[in-house]
Amino acid sequence: MSSSHRRLSLRAPLKTFVLYDDDHFGFKAKAINISVSGLLLENLPHVPEVSALYLLLDLPQFPHFQSLGNEKIKKLDALSFPRKIIRAKSKIIRSFEGQTEVDKIFIQKIGLEFVDLSQEKKDHIESYVTTFTKNIIYLLSLFESGTQTQNEVLYHASKILGYTADKNLANLRQKILHDYQSLEGL
Repeated sequence: MSSSHRRLSLRAPLKTFVLYDDDHFGFKAKAINISVSGLLLENLPHVPEVSALYLLLDLPQFPHFQSLGNEKIKKLDALSFPRKIIRAKSKIIRSFEGQTEVDKIFIQKIGLEFVDLSQEKKDHIESYVTTFTKNIIYLLSLFESGTQTQNEVLYHASKILGYTADKNLANLRQKILHDYQSLEGL
């Protein structure tokens, strides 16, 4: 892929929910991925009528798996990680003008661009993306070892990062490899 077609910033999967406000009503959508530039959401119960959204997102602060060792990784509990709650103003990248209410029901995903994000919030997102990227690379290296102990670590670490507990190693590897390939993808 040529450098002119790469994303401006790295993105990483974000498997959490986002709350957003539209016309003084609160809604919840599922996050797919995040970068310092924006966020991709799916399963929106309501397509906002406005182009700007205020949202709250929960950003887990994962440790670097490679620095922990197998036994520590197997003891990790995803609910015990510190979290950053980020409030951000964003704008919808795609326009839905001219679409009927019925058409809007079938919209699966919406891309949002962050507007006026403080440097501190950008740093939190950048840290999340960098750590997730390193952890994906670590998981991919575990596939190469193939030992039972490494597989236990692989399954547990994958679950912590939000991958479903698929006992089929090939399927799990495919999901993780897809996310790795799309870190800088289009």
